[in-house]
Amino acid sequence: MSDFDLTGKRIADTYKGLLKLAVSGNGAVSSSLTQVEGGDGTNTALLVATDSIRIGGAFAVSSNASVGGSLKVNGDVCASSYFGSGRHLTSIVATGDTSVSSLIVANTATIGGTLSVGGAVNLLSTATVSGAAGFLGTVRVSGNTTLGGTLDIAGNTSVGGTLITTGAATFDDDVSVSGNVNIGGTATVAGAASIGGAVSIGGAVNLLSTATVSGAAGFLGSVRVSGATSLEGATVLGSTVTVAGAGHFKDDVSVSGNVNIGGTVTIAGGNLQATNAKVCASAFFGDGSNLTGITAPVEGNVSVTNLLVGGTATVSGDATFKTNVSVSGNLVVGGTTTIVGAASIGGAVSIGGAVNLLSTATVSGAAGFLGTVRVSGNTTVGGTLDVAGNTSIGGTFMSTGAATFDDDVSVSGNIVIGGTATVAGDINLSGNIYIGGTATVVGAASIGGAVSIGGAVNLLSTATVSGAAGFLGTVRVSGNTTVGGTLDVAGNTSIGGTFLATGAATFDDDASVSGNLHVGGTATIGGAAQITGNVSLGGQLFLAKSGAAAISATAINGITSVSLNFSNAQNFLTTVTAAHTLARPTNATKGQTGSIFLVQSGGSGTLAYNTCWKFIGASVPTLDVSNGAVGRLDYIVVSVSSDNTGENIHAILTNAYGNS
Repeated sequence: MSDFDLTGKRIADTYKGLLKLAVSGNGAVSSSLTQVEGGDGTNTALLVATDSIRIGGAFAVSSNASVGGSLKVNGDVCASSYFGSGRHLTSIVATGDTSVSSLIVANTATIGGTLSVGGAVNLLSTATVSGAAGFLGTVRVSGNTTLGGTLDIAGNTSVGGTLITTGAATFDDDVSVSGNVNIGGTATVAGAASIGGAVSIGGAVNLLSTATVSGAAGFLGSVRVSGATSLEGATVLGSTVTVAGAGHFKDDVSVSGNVNIGGTVTIAGGNLQATNAKVCASAFFGDGSNLTGITAPVEGNVSVTNLLVGGTATVSGDATFKTNVSVSGNLVVGGTTTIVGAASIGGAVSIGGAVNLLSTATVSGAAGFLGTVRVSGNTTVGGTLDVAGNTSIGGTFMSTGAATFDDDVSVSGNIVIGGTATVAGDINLSGNIYIGGTATVVGAASIGGAVSIGGAVNLLSTATVSGAAGFLGTVRVSGNTTVGGTLDVAGNTSIGGTFLATGAATFDDDASVSGNLHVGGTATIGGAAQITGNVSLGGQLFLAKSGAAAISATAINGITSVSLNFSNAQNFLTTVTAAHTLARPTNATKGQTGSIFLVQSGGSGTLAYNTCWKFIGASVPTLDVSNGAVGRLDYIVVSVSSDNTGENIHAILTNAYGNS
């Protein structure tokens, strides 16, 4: 087919099906978007340029579309599915249903409706559910789970490991345990407890209410009942019954064997009947008023309350009186008188020989001893013991009650106080005091001398030390400590928490801070402050007097590419002897400013610059080559790169400062 010849012909009249650019004359496609129209001048939705295409209407792709660069959609995107990882899909707000194979949400995701996940859900961080959360399948948590509110479980709960409840556990219904139950603390059952099997209790059992045992109860050890015990049925005791207190029997007591009574038998009734039996007694107890017709001599012991003898009573053996003996006349004892029990003497007693008191001697009146009194056993004084002279105690002096000393008490040896020692007045100790146990001082204690404490000291109130206090070991204070005066620490002081000085803090020597030093107020340093590290000021720096930065002399002889270390100084001085290039400085800090003094030596030194050095008008200055001329390069670091080298440095070179 031959080419179409359109010369002198109108496209609108003949070739309406052709597409053409809406340009005047014979224009071609340019870099600007141009409308594409039909042969009759009707505009299409397509605009073309040499590097772009725009569609003004709907855009439909029947097959796959591949975009090599970025795809920006200002309107809504409606897609039945997404292809690829979707990592470049940003700012997507989905209002309808969204179904994806994998969904990665870097920020917060808000889902107003139901979220249905067919596969596994891996939550790398915290999941907070403000409303109800329903799990239709199994939920497994490999880590810890914390529930701030109530956990309601409608079905069964199976705990494969140990269940630890730090608070109270309430069971509204039956609790069935197929294995053993170990209770480390106290188990309190407010209501009835029914146990169908055996119960083995290794420790004490405290029953606050009634315990009913429908079957047999076996006690392998001792059983103690502090209250009353009621036995409704028969009680069979296979061994000995010991009743430490009174035993009351409201009905008949039948004993098929012998009855041995070690103490007293009291019969509240009128008679003691021994039908068809004899009474054999080793002694009688009571007044004996109902014992009549006894004329036989008594060869054994006789114990009566009152003994009335009309004639002479001859006792060939020992006579023991367990109660009072009243003698209206004189009592003459040719031998030794031994009183096992108490002896009450209303008048004077004169004893020419020794008196041996094997038991207690009670003197209701005054007792005067003209000589020495020695007591080998214990002596109990129910009233007041007044000693006009000195009292020497060779053994231990024990006061179970209060001991009051109206004057000085001198102790040459040790004092051991088992209980509490209360001193209403002052205590003056000229020597040492050693306390093996705990010493509790409720009030103020003033100690003028040294105090040496080998054990722990618990100060329940304020401890005031007016003099020096030396601690040979470790001192730990769990609460606050207030020092009203000066605290001198001869060794090192280690503070694990925050050190807060509300007043002035003066350091006479070096103060070393391994961490950060935060000063909330004003820090005033009266002398020189030497800081070996970096100083960072968040606020402004005000110098009341001058401040100076040192000039670092740096030799660059034989070095073609010169890279200054900006961490060494702000100002540098060097001699230019040959062709040098000022490279990117190392350890640069944004905002650092200073000057570089360049001294010309020999008149042949030149200086080129790395591209990081920026000059006015992008014009690189030339160094004065006069021998001995001094050039000053003033600079300020605008930005640094990731390796802390200077990236953008504004500089001005000033020449001809004269020979050095």
